[in-house]
Amino acid sequence: MDDCFLILSPVENSKDIASVNVFIGLKFDGYDMHSYETWEKLLEDYEHLKDLLTEKYGEPTEQNVGFSQDASTSSSFLKLYAVKEGQCEYYSKWGDPDVDKMVVRLSITGGTSMGFAGAVIMLNYYNVEKANDSKKEIIDDL
Repeated sequence: MDDCFLILSPVENSKDIASVNVFIGLKFDGYDMHSYETWEKLLEDYEHLKDLLTEKYGEPTEQNVGFSQDASTSSSFLKLYAVKEGQCEYYSKWGDPDVDKMVVRLSITGGTSMGFAGAVIMLNYYNVEKANDSKKEIIDDL
C-alpha cells in the first residue's frame, strides 16, 4: 500500500485534530488522479487492513459487506465499477461515538465525490471528544 493521501481535520482555533482521513490507493500523476485498478487488489488490501485493525482494537462493533441493490456485481470488473459509481457498502467500524473517545472506520469507497470516478480504501480516525469540542465552539459562536 504505497499510495495514500492524508486529510487532517483540525479543531477550530486549536492545535488539536478532530479526525484523520487516510485515502489508500489514491495516487497523483501530474494533474491526473488514479486509484485501484482491480477489485481483487482493492479487496485484498481492505481485508489485510481490517485484520490488522481487528488485532489492535478487537472485533469490529459494526460492519457491512455488500453493494447497493442497483449494483451489478457478477464479475470483478463490475464490482470495481460499482465502487467507482459509489454503490459499494463495505465497511468495518471499531468504537461507539456515544461511549468511546475515538472511533475508527475502514471502508471501501469511491464515486465522483472524490472529483473523479475512483475506488479507494478510506481509514478514518475520529476523535469524538475533540470533534464535540469543535462542535460546541461553533454552536457558541452562533
